[in-house]
Amino acid sequence: MKKSSGPRAYTKRPERWLFLVADAADLDEWVEQAREIALGRHHVSVAYLQGAVPERFPRTAKTHQSHDAEPWYLKQPIERLSRAAARAARRDETWLESRRIDRRLRHQLDKADHIVLVDDAFEWALKTMPPLKARVWRDGSAHAALDEESAWRWLVVQAELFANRGSHDRLPVTGLVARSKHLLGLDEFHFTPEADVRTPLRVLARRLVRRGSRDEALLLLDVMDLFDRWYPPLPDEKAAARALRLHIAIAAGEPRPPDYEDVVREVLAVADRRFASHDAEGGYSFAVIGMALLFHQQLHTATESSPLVEEPDRFLAPLQAADFWKRLLAEEARRTAERSMGVDARPEPVASPPERQRVLALPGIYHHHAGPMLKALEARGDVDLRMVRLDKPEFAGMILDTTTLRMRFEAQAGDPSFADSLDPEAAAFVRGTDVVVADWADKGAVWASVLAPAEARLVIRIHSVDVLSGPAQLVDWSAVDTVIAVSPHIRDVFKTVLGRRVDHVDVRVVTNRIMTERFEADKSESADWTIGLVGWGQHVKDPVLALDILSALRQSDDRWRLKLIGADFGHNQAEHINRYSREFMGRALQPDVVDAIDYAGFTRKLPVHLRDVGYILSTSLRESCPVGVLEGVASGAVPVVREWPVFARLNAAHQLFPERFVFTTAAEAAKIIEANRAERMGRAAEAKEEMADLFSVEQTEGRLVEAILGRP
Repeated sequence: MKKSSGPRAYTKRPERWLFLVADAADLDEWVEQAREIALGRHHVSVAYLQGAVPERFPRTAKTHQSHDAEPWYLKQPIERLSRAAARAARRDETWLESRRIDRRLRHQLDKADHIVLVDDAFEWALKTMPPLKARVWRDGSAHAALDEESAWRWLVVQAELFANRGSHDRLPVTGLVARSKHLLGLDEFHFTPEADVRTPLRVLARRLVRRGSRDEALLLLDVMDLFDRWYPPLPDEKAAARALRLHIAIAAGEPRPPDYEDVVREVLAVADRRFASHDAEGGYSFAVIGMALLFHQQLHTATESSPLVEEPDRFLAPLQAADFWKRLLAEEARRTAERSMGVDARPEPVASPPERQRVLALPGIYHHHAGPMLKALEARGDVDLRMVRLDKPEFAGMILDTTTLRMRFEAQAGDPSFADSLDPEAAAFVRGTDVVVADWADKGAVWASVLAPAEARLVIRIHSVDVLSGPAQLVDWSAVDTVIAVSPHIRDVFKTVLGRRVDHVDVRVVTNRIMTERFEADKSESADWTIGLVGWGQHVKDPVLALDILSALRQSDDRWRLKLIGADFGHNQAEHINRYSREFMGRALQPDVVDAIDYAGFTRKLPVHLRDVGYILSTSLRESCPVGVLEGVASGAVPVVREWPVFARLNAAHQLFPERFVFTTAAEAAKIIEANRAERMGRAAEAKEEMADLFSVEQTEGRLVEAILGRP
């Protein structure tokens, strides 16, 4: 196998490897393998008859040139021997022959654990020795044995090394994966792993799952199974591996199986046992596997339906039944009750507020959405605004990790020092502010909720993906004063998913601010026959449906075109995104639409591109308050909005857009467009007028600032 750089893989059980060869020059093809075992602190020695040992052979190897290839004395008649030797020979002929072997060679053979016969020059020596403890490897089998020994040794060392690194450290697992493939490809094994590393392998597999390296994670899980040959079963690790395999299967597009809840319960029960035995790190490690599976992106945010929306109580039952979760919620409920009774309560806004309020804004994981909010706060003369980007790896993504669980659980137990240590400078800002506003219920919001002082006001703005993800469950809602939902249906989902935990929270609906003045230019002539989709290169936007709408329109008139504004899908995405991207490309190349698509690409001049769009589409699986569509309406386009499947039971699109512009199928969308084509400009103006509240500065910017500050 290819030699690896980096830390050395030292063996825990040094053994003696003896190479036997006629011509030492023939050792050249064994140099790399000999160096590998020598660097692993095995003992290497060589016995040869002629030639010179290659210079690149391990310097630590003990070499010995033997002169006994055809020992003349093996042919000596027994009468020529001493009387003692003759008597011994008559009793044990093997003893006699072994005594005639070169003393040093005899010592090497006797002490060796492994003997590599490069050729047959020393076969005679093995035949004349008494039974040896060494395992004898001949040529082809010797190469395979050396590769296997190296693979096991490196796998054990690297698994232990990488598993002990910080959960967000870089994982250079290329070598580990290569060795896993090598071992899984063997038909039989000749070596026993020096240590049971199923637990480190599980830790690494979970981290690989979190970062999207699912094929590599599966390899490590398969290698975990190999250890069952030599070590006692580990039911806890089996439960974790089962959950991780299911996580990977769902990510690959497989449906949620009937035993899904059982798998989640099983791994959360392991977490309970670890917490009960005061193994907090183990508890976090198993809990995060179960919770990450429960809030899997493919089940909630990249699909046409979410069990969190459809049946939240039943779906969350495995988590609600876990003892560690019951304790966390009980403590949160106790703090909420204390606040409601005036204990540790935040001060109510007063008629005459301080001359200036200190406001700390956390723009969140999708920080570009916070721009209008930050501008509105900056415009206030009575606000000292500080913006902090929590851009360290611990705050990245929506997939749960042990860091998030640890900071929440330790703070709940009265020790927020770990949360403080994640970003000490930002934590100092939190402690010295009057208002903390977190855009998105993400990991940053969890962090703020455990660090915000009692006298500070805490506000969280929620969107869509965050309400359906794990971090929202870990926010300490007892510390939150106000939640701003960007649409009525997001408010409803939030209350349904979080339940009684947020009964005390002041929940307000404030839609996204749209700068209408940017989109007042007249439409171009092509707008009459152009439908448009903004931000199309995402699975959640379901642009394939836009292609189907285009196809339906062109069946009656081939003047219809589709303008796609925004970046393409990109590369190195999750497997479900790559799969959908291939589906889109295949559909876009079909004859009925291929020549009628205009790709605008990423742009900072959206108003210019929207001049060509007469009908603005929303084909998404899930939306909260679709900015691209609202900007299209502001530009004078007719809205054609899908009843977003994830929120269909809530009539979500109907709560934001006039009913006559909402569709469920491509055929319905085409009918809406065709029905409004003759009077497109008038219908667009009517839609904009009916949606005036969504564009009103008072209804958006004014109410947003009031909700954040707790006062007009």
